[in-house]
Amino acid sequence: MISGITACTTMVIPSLFPFMTLVNFFDFSGGTHFINKVFKYPAKLLMGRYYNFFSVYLMSLVGGYPVGANMLNSLVKNGTTDKNTAQTVLLFSVNSSPAFVIFAVGEGMLFSKKIGLVIFLANLLSSMITLFLVTRLSKNIPLYKNGETRYLPLNNAFVEGVTKASISMAFMCGFVLIFFALNEIFSFFPFGKLTAVISTVGEVTSSVSMLSTGGELSLISAVTSFGGVCVLLQIMAVSKEFSPKLWPLLLIQLLKGVLSYFITCVILKIFPEIGLWRYEEVISNMTSPGRFGISSTPITSACLILTAGVMLYNTIRIISNKENKTNEEFGIYK
Repeated sequence: MISGITACTTMVIPSLFPFMTLVNFFDFSGGTHFINKVFKYPAKLLMGRYYNFFSVYLMSLVGGYPVGANMLNSLVKNGTTDKNTAQTVLLFSVNSSPAFVIFAVGEGMLFSKKIGLVIFLANLLSSMITLFLVTRLSKNIPLYKNGETRYLPLNNAFVEGVTKASISMAFMCGFVLIFFALNEIFSFFPFGKLTAVISTVGEVTSSVSMLSTGGELSLISAVTSFGGVCVLLQIMAVSKEFSPKLWPLLLIQLLKGVLSYFITCVILKIFPEIGLWRYEEVISNMTSPGRFGISSTPITSACLILTAGVMLYNTIRIISNKENKTNEEFGIYK
């Protein structure tokens, strides 16, 4: 359990929270609509008939696994698209984020951001191959209504973005803690390699943590691309408006995992020195105590401080509103 808490506080939250806040801010403020307009023609070449969902795909790459499902759930709720279209778009909108793979996995677990970048490129290629296959093979006609959507003012969009990101992070960390605890329980039994298999299909952070000790970069690439059962459960939970079918999504995620595995194998075959990068950076870090884990930068620190301030302001506002309602009920006026 302690290892799960450490993973959340030192890797998962610092690497994902600022980017999830950014994605939510874009979504609430209308930035995603602007992205669709700017990249309309490149999106048509890449996604065919599904070009209107380019912002969903892009934000899923920036924010990570559950972001695409969250956005599609909102689009179905406000009538912009229908359930069948959302189901199809979801198949290529469950992706690992560069923040998680490069920083949490690469720097935090493999002690090399460069290796994290290689793994993310493999994940990105497998995602784009999947996108191309789904959009070209799908027989459904995508529905997208360009109606008048009301967006929030920038200050409200930021507050709502932080709030939604906070809820999502608490949700994700809960799953991380549960699967880390399960892995620790299984480790006490003589299951041998079965423990590693259970970990691999379970939760991505605990899986990579276990695989990183052996340096299996191709398997780590497959796991980060697949995401694990934990990610699928999160997606089903946040997609209540269109209730996606589990089996097509599971098969597509498995396909992405297999593609990432072979792409990484090819990269390592062409550039075998990549496997040695982690040892070079470990030796370099030994000369600078405290550099293990995700490094802190002024930008991420400023984001966290600003986020804390917004959360505090939002909490005070909620408490104040409740007090006002209570005073009105009892006839107390200030």
